[in-house]
Amino acid sequence: MKKSTFQRIHGIAAFVKPLFLVQLALQALDLHSTLAQISTRGEMNKAIVAIGSLTGLMPAVVLMKILSVGAVWMLYKQWQKLPKGSVFDLPVVAVFVLLDITLTLIILNNYWG
Repeated sequence: MKKSTFQRIHGIAAFVKPLFLVQLALQALDLHSTLAQISTRGEMNKAIVAIGSLTGLMPAVVLMKILSVGAVWMLYKQWQKLPKGSVFDLPVVAVFVLLDITLTLIILNNYWG
């Protein structure tokens, strides 16, 4: 039986945990950078602004960060349940790489944008 391209990439699963840990660190930096700039620049995320109209911006930012970390945590935990070397290793790595790059750009914009 012929293996798919995803299954031929050996060792890709080793990247998931470090990328997950980087994502957690970036989430903390994003929270800090957002809270540091919110009083001078305001908030651009419409969902946070909508929730913030009810709770205040800072609690809304913290709530959204908790939800973001929860979603990332669930992705990681679901991936851990899969057999090692599964067809999902590469897509999970790709998702974490994209999330890490995106959040890095957001953080840089928050601090220096």
